[in-house]
Amino acid sequence: GINAEDMGSGKVHAAALIVKECCKTPSNWRSVCSLPDFLQQHGVPGIEGIDTRALTRHLRMHGAMRGMVSTSITDPAELVMQAKSLPSMEGQNLVTRVMPATPWKWTGNGGVPAELNADGSYNWPGEGPRLVAYDFGIKWNILRLLTEQGFDVLVVPPSFTAEQVKASGAQAVFLSNGPGDPADNVEIITEVRKLYESELPLFAVCLGHQLLALATGAETRKMRFGHRGGNHPVKDLEHGRAYITSQNHGYVVTAESVDPAVAEVSHINVNEGSVEGLRYRRP
Repeated sequence: GINAEDMGSGKVHAAALIVKECCKTPSNWRSVCSLPDFLQQHGVPGIEGIDTRALTRHLRMHGAMRGMVSTSITDPAELVMQAKSLPSMEGQNLVTRVMPATPWKWTGNGGVPAELNADGSYNWPGEGPRLVAYDFGIKWNILRLLTEQGFDVLVVPPSFTAEQVKASGAQAVFLSNGPGDPADNVEIITEVRKLYESELPLFAVCLGHQLLALATGAETRKMRFGHRGGNHPVKDLEHGRAYITSQNHGYVVTAESVDPAVAEVSHINVNEGSVEGLRYRRP
């Protein structure tokens, strides 16, 4: 079932949902509506009765593929043609589909517009470290965790410049997760480079981690399969410790492109050695 307290975003960003069996009568005591009702409210098509294990095995052998779900077209051949006509993920700037238009303030389960002063400063409501969090498609649970750690958070759109960050009075910057090809976010990468050259502490995850790498001269590539779901082992190279993680990314920073004078690879995926973390040598 569905309940508003566990929402990770203001709306559903998935294009469609494919399941083997859909529960239409949830019994969880916190549920306020069923999954089909929730999808209908957000205008997202769903399909059940699919052998999802067979689909998973097919993708595991052939890599990530384009697909099509339709409520009107019933001819499989036509659907295949429609899927083939879809653009590749490479070169797509999907951040524009999920980003906010203006700065906003996290309220615990959603947000409200954040008003900046005429000089660009912000009246920070809390007493903790003042953190600007870039919203490239941020998961709400990240904001829950940041505020639990005591940060006073101002969430800003990708168009927020490095100069605006400085004017706001922020003491640190967080670069969030998000969709699409990181290399296609040229304007964002330019501003991230300026932030890197500033004295503000920077930390980043997922797309933000890739954008920071691109801003400092490294390269990214599209993975054939991507890392999806749970039980991905990640090794901390400094301490020799492994962590079991949940992941959802289709791009990765190429290790050979990282300038050792700029950063060192700090974490790798145990399964295939891809980059999972960078530690920057910036003073």
